Amino acid sequence: MKFQIEIQIEGKPPHVEIYDKHEVQSHARAVKWAQETVAMFNATLRHGERPRTLLSVTIIDEGAAGLPHTWQKQNLVTQSDGHGVFDIMKCAECGATGRRYGLSESITRSQAYRAKKWNNCPGSKQQPAPKEAP
Repeated sequence: MKFQIEIQIEGKPPHVEIYDKHEVQSHARAVKWAQETVAMFNATLRHGERPRTLLSVTIIDEGAAGLPHTWQKQNLVTQSDGHGVFDIMKCAECGATGRRYGLSESITRSQAYRAKKWNNCPGSKQQPAPKEAP
């Protein structure tokens, strides 16, 4: 996936760096990769180098298929109804909800998210990078 990160070097204006990493498949993973990369750089500064600060991460190419939803289970105990047993799922990126029946990998999206625009995760394509804990 192709994404850009906005970085500021202490005492200089922000600049953008573009990356294309096949292992990054969501905005959350791009943010994590960028945070780890900046942290590693800052941990190995040479004499005279200034630390960098991650300002934002933006997806610039999500491919023809779009981004997949990042489903997370919401209930502690599997539930059941007339259709069988299911888990309630929610996308961590966009908040779409659905149900996963049985042990399958597929999710049946809730009525509010059945439109074609929800086939892929609209997510949040640009978000400020979360602040790291001190």
